[in-house]
Amino acid sequence: MLARAGEALYGPHARTWQREMADALDINLRTVQRWAIGDGEPVAGVWADIADLVLNRCVVLAAMARRLQTLSETMETAK
Repeated sequence: MLARAGEALYGPHARTWQREMADALDINLRTVQRWAIGDGEPVAGVWADIADLVLNRCVVLAAMARRLQTLSETMETAK
C-alpha cells in the first residue's frame, strides 16, 4: 500500500517517491526506504498523514480538472 500511495502521489520511480514522501512527512528517507522493502511499516498516525497527502492531491487535481473543463468549454464557445 505504501508504494501504491507513493507512486500515485509522486510518480513511479522509487527513488523519487520515497524522497518526496519522506520530505512531505518530515521523516528520514531511510525510514521510508525500509518500509518500502517490508522492513517494518508506518504507525497509524503516519498512515493517516499519508491518507491526508492523497486526499489533498485529489482536491488539487479535481480543482484543476474543473478549470480545464471550463477552459475547454470557453474555447468551444468562442469558435
